[in-house]
Amino acid sequence: MEIAVEELIPHRGRMALIEEILDVDDQSCTTAATVRESWPLFSGDAVDALVMIELVAQTACAGGSWKRRRDGEQAGGGWLVGIRNAEFYENRVPISTRLITRATSQYRLDDYHVFEGTVMNGSTNVCRVTIQALRNEQPEAGKGKLHGKE
Repeated sequence: MEIAVEELIPHRGRMALIEEILDVDDQSCTTAATVRESWPLFSGDAVDALVMIELVAQTACAGGSWKRRRDGEQAGGGWLVGIRNAEFYENRVPISTRLITRATSQYRLDDYHVFEGTVMNGSTNVCRVTIQALRNEQPEAGKGKLHGKE
């Protein structure tokens, strides 16, 4: 799917984790990312599985931004996210692992959203998480590096 990630998420530099939009529709978004040394919570040769929550949040944000742009609305800024429930099946994820994340809308009331997300390493479920998100209505601030690239 040819959609530029940097147009859908406000994250830049080492906080921009998702690299590719694989699929997106009105209810869900699926993205791909590769674990890198630059990721938060990287130590030794892997990242702590807590980073998977951020992958789900960025995937949900990308899906919401895609839908708003499709509908002719401004994409807006980032989201304030809370964890409603999280189950981790791996403690750490090795560098260079390609992860597939899916975030599916469960509920929405104005700017408050609830998403269920999964992060997969091939056929292995790394985590399942439910997040609550409140969308920031401020416009995106400036453009910068994405994934540490110029």
